[in-house]
Amino acid sequence: RDEWNNLQEGRKELGTKMDAFLCALHYRVETTFDIFNDPRKTQTPEAVKDLAAEALVGGKVKLTWTAPKDEAACYQVKWADKKIVERLKFDREKRTFEFDPKGHANWWAANNVEGEPKPGAAGAKESMTVEGVTPGKRFFAVRSFGAASNRSALGNVCELEVK
Repeated sequence: RDEWNNLQEGRKELGTKMDAFLCALHYRVETTFDIFNDPRKTQTPEAVKDLAAEALVGGKVKLTWTAPKDEAACYQVKWADKKIVERLKFDREKRTFEFDPKGHANWWAANNVEGEPKPGAAGAKESMTVEGVTPGKRFFAVRSFGAASNRSALGNVCELEVK
């Protein structure tokens, strides 16, 4: 009898967990369907065009910018010791780069930053402090991403001497 009761309790607990799982799955399907059927959510956000950087002490840098129109879902911030460009654009035939790798860093090769703020409404002032930046001449860039993970173009890149 105890075994039967334990089995019934286990079945109830499994049923509750399964209900929660199915509810979460349904929410994700509905949300994904909503994103791809709402033209506003599949737009590519504008690039951040007014990124500014201010050196603080101890390897910290304060970044500020304006939230782009065409609502962003998230930001990605990067820094490098070379000017950040979208791509170095290697020409296989000529065996040359459009941007010299000695002075430029590919966006994807730049250092990732953690703790980007959640985007505010279009036109809102955004800011964050980046920590752990090594001393020297550094470059910073930010990109916005839409709800469907479509990324903006690379906006302005800031140059700054970090102490």
